[in-house]
Amino acid sequence: MKLSLRQRLYILKRKFLDVKYSEYESDSGNEEGFADYEEQYSKSEINFSDFRTNPIFQFVTHNGQLDFSALNDAYKQDKDLFSNYLDIPKSNLGYNKNLKYKFLDRADSRHIMMSTIITSHKRDYNTVVEIGGGYGNWYRLNRTIMQFKKWYIIDLPFVLDLQKWYLKNEVNKIDKLRFISAYETDYIQSNLVNKQNIDLVIGAHSLSEMSMKDFNFYYENIIKKSSYFFYAGHFFNFGYTLAKKKLKLISENFSLIKSLESEKGSAINNLYINKNS
Repeated sequence: MKLSLRQRLYILKRKFLDVKYSEYESDSGNEEGFADYEEQYSKSEINFSDFRTNPIFQFVTHNGQLDFSALNDAYKQDKDLFSNYLDIPKSNLGYNKNLKYKFLDRADSRHIMMSTIITSHKRDYNTVVEIGGGYGNWYRLNRTIMQFKKWYIIDLPFVLDLQKWYLKNEVNKIDKLRFISAYETDYIQSNLVNKQNIDLVIGAHSLSEMSMKDFNFYYENIIKKSSYFFYAGHFFNFGYTLAKKKLKLISENFSLIKSLESEKGSAINNLYINKNS
C-alpha cells in the first residue's frame, strides 16, 4: 500500500516513539482493555437507554461532533450513495440529558465514509460477517443499501447484548441478522464458514485493536475465506509493529482495491479483494 506524505511523516514520528517505548509494546492489542470493560459490565446494573454516555461502552460509541472530512470523503466516493445514507432514519436511542441528540455524530460520519468505500464498489454481498459490531450502527446504515441475505455480527457477549437491544429498538426488522459470541470458537470454525460462502468481512476498528493471536484466529478461519475484506484501523493505537504484522498478513491473500486515509492520516480504510476470487 502506497502511503501519503502525511502518513509517512506520522509513521516517522511514531517509529521514534515506538523505539522510545518499545518495552511496553506487545502483540496483545487492547486485550486488557476489553477484559476490563467486560468485568465492569458483569458487575453493573446496565440500563442500555443511556449507553452512549456509559463509560463501559465508550470504546464503541465515539461520541463527538461530526467528522466533516469523513463526510466529504463519502460524498467524493459517490454523491448519490452519500445522499442515501443521509436519508437513513436515526432515533434518539441512547441519548439523555447529559448528551444532546445529534442526527449525525462522529461515529455516524465515519461509519458513512467507511460504508461508502464498500458500497461504491459493490452493493450485493450475499453473506456479510462483521467482526466487532460496535453498537450496531453499521447494520442500521447498510441494511437497506447493501443487498444481502445474511449478516453475522461476531463480538464479545456484553457488546452483543447492547447490539441486540439497540437494533431491536432502532430498526426492529432483524430477521437477516445473526449474533455470534466471540467465545463460540468451535461454531465459528465448523459452522459459520464451512456451510456457506462469505462474500464480505468487515473489520472496522476492531481487528486492528485485537491481539495478534485473536487476529490470526479470525484471519485463518474467516477472513481469508471471504471474497472481499474491509479493514479499518489506526496505525499506532497498540504499536506500529503490531499494525505492520496485520497488514503484511492481509497482503499475502488479498489485493487492495481502495484505500483512504482519515483522521488526519492516522487511520487507514482499506477495501481488499481475495486473490483467489
